[in-house]
Amino acid sequence: MHLLHFLRSARADGCRCLIYGTHGRSRPAALAMGYIMADKGLSFAAALKAVRRKYPLAHPSAALVDAVTTLSSQSEEAAGKSVLKAWAGKEAGVPGSESAPLALTNGSAKAELDEEALETAVRKLGELLPVPADLRREALIRFSGDIERAASQLVSWLEGDVPQGSASSSSVVSASASASASAAASSSGRPEPAASARKRSASEDGTATSEPRTEAPRLAQCYLEGQEQLPECIICGRSSKRGGTVPEPHADLGWVHGVCLQQASWS
Repeated sequence: MHLLHFLRSARADGCRCLIYGTHGRSRPAALAMGYIMADKGLSFAAALKAVRRKYPLAHPSAALVDAVTTLSSQSEEAAGKSVLKAWAGKEAGVPGSESAPLALTNGSAKAELDEEALETAVRKLGELLPVPADLRREALIRFSGDIERAASQLVSWLEGDVPQGSASSSSVVSASASASASAAASSSGRPEPAASARKRSASEDGTATSEPRTEAPRLAQCYLEGQEQLPECIICGRSSKRGGTVPEPHADLGWVHGVCLQQASWS
């Protein structure tokens, strides 16, 4: 059965089934993950983690990766997802657009966001990253209120990619990050890792979810506390570079190499 059709029909029909496999790879693992995602509403990464408790060597098939990435653009059908939509100005007059939590107006990059929703997002982002509120607000406006993408952008700024007009604020951010890292290092008795060892490419892919994908913000917090460890690619299981890049956060798959995602899409 085509996995794209399977994910749709299983979620619609509320199917329940146990999958038993002896190899723990490819199609048996993919089907088990599909049922878990459809039945429990878990994300791709959470479903893979559940399967690997039984089959540590399990890997998602290229078909399942393709199915999940295809469904990620269809929020009403994506298993375990509830996408926070950004509406362009041309859709501002469409019935129902006023219900969007954060809405773009006039199709401008300088979006006018709902103030109450924006401040709520600023507070939530502050719980993840100890950076000044003005930088949190700027990052959220850039990404239409998407907390995870804003967190990734903030980490990128902390690593030296200074936003225009925010040089003074970024210096405060760097001081805050250094203080957090030093405090964590001293309390744990471990030396603070060198800055070169904490390099990471920040992804701008992804959307917010009803069950927040906390992996990227959690690792960003570990970065600030001097506990950074490169995440493993969800497809190949390697944390080293492939195709010149390290694994980056993906909206639906977790951490993945860009080249691994391309190869899975071509399969």
